[in-house]
Amino acid sequence: MLERRELSFYDNMRILALHLDNFTDYARLKGMSYETTEPRTTIDDEDFYAIIEKIAAYIKDELLGIRVGDHRNLNTLGAIYRISLKAVTVQEALHFCQAYLQETLPLIQVVNSMDEDTATIRLSIDNDRDQSNRIILETILMVVVREIKIVSGEETEVTVYSPYFKAGYPSDWIKGESFMVKFQLPLLKAALKDNSHWGLDILIPEYLGLIEELKTPENFSSRIKKAMLRMAKPQLPGLETVAYAFNQTSRTLQRRLEEEGTSFRQIAEELKRRICDLLIRHNRYSVADVAYLLGYSDAAAFIHSFKKWYGKPPNKIRATLGIN
Repeated sequence: MLERRELSFYDNMRILALHLDNFTDYARLKGMSYETTEPRTTIDDEDFYAIIEKIAAYIKDELLGIRVGDHRNLNTLGAIYRISLKAVTVQEALHFCQAYLQETLPLIQVVNSMDEDTATIRLSIDNDRDQSNRIILETILMVVVREIKIVSGEETEVTVYSPYFKAGYPSDWIKGESFMVKFQLPLLKAALKDNSHWGLDILIPEYLGLIEELKTPENFSSRIKKAMLRMAKPQLPGLETVAYAFNQTSRTLQRRLEEEGTSFRQIAEELKRRICDLLIRHNRYSVADVAYLLGYSDAAAFIHSFKKWYGKPPNKIRATLGIN
């Protein structure tokens, strides 16, 4: 019987519980009984490791990470999966992958690199829990490979590296000094060019709302952020709309935010910047499109804010990112 122990709210590292659910779902499939308490959005790293170690001891399969990654329903990734399928450049797709892992599975360090023909995603975990880390990293590598092939087709040449490689691994895996995926770019580039951007503006607030759920401690300003992201259409709601949703006057809501050292305007500005950071990488959105989606009266007002955030105008940032 596998039991989830009480989680500590004093641990520093929070992991999206969905990453654990993939392991527990597979464990149930293999006949392992698993008891859960109330549903949780996040789990601390010690609980995450403890449950994976119990599952590994029960299943006793050296390829557990690969089995779990192959078993995972990619639709359970939610907004980030749907966003990544709408990417139109390789840089954008890699950015979404890296950002998602860093926010939801902060154990993992992700390094992306790219030359003219090949892209590489290198994964690592900086602790000495080698056997559990092998399971975690091989699971993520399997998910990344599956998504690459869904986006660009099974013909895309993908090579996966693991220090633990031996007979029994999938045919596209080989032995390497680190955990990484290498894939050829031409087919992926062609597939990305055909992707539709429709709906990305709705998905990004949903994704950022998920990320906000991972942050602790819970306070009034974080509740306001979550509400604003849930209510985004895609423009963020105004002060009066949010105050009404909280059954408060605008003045009361502002006062409560001031007690936490912030303001509604600061929160809105922060969220606009975070949404902008993702939209600006998508080359099918013009600067005027991004300005409209963020709720600015015109492109000039948006560019003024953008320069304040990044120190350069949007076109120069896009040029730096290789976006036309």
